[in-house]
Amino acid sequence: LVPEPAEKRVEVKLESIEISTPKAGDVEDEPTEREGRVKFFNDEKGYGFIIDKMTQESYFVHVEHLGEVQIQSNDKVTFEIGMGPKGPIAQKVKLVS
Repeated sequence: LVPEPAEKRVEVKLESIEISTPKAGDVEDEPTEREGRVKFFNDEKGYGFIIDKMTQESYFVHVEHLGEVQIQSNDKVTFEIGMGPKGPIAQKVKLVS
């Protein structure tokens, strides 16, 4: 004997199932450019960390994401967040004048 389920099953019609992706207007766009401050940057090793001004989260930054910009501790910068091999990273870093 098979025990009866505690809840009754509800029949779902195939026609009532909708599969789609949200339209561009349905999703709020987060600002891609963020402001922050360089926590520290080691020129010899080519990496450092940037602290997001709004969230206070710290993001790894590598010299390859600086372009022609040279940064040092306490510089104010703008940046975007991307995914690196070990998690979120700062990229497209620019100095704020």
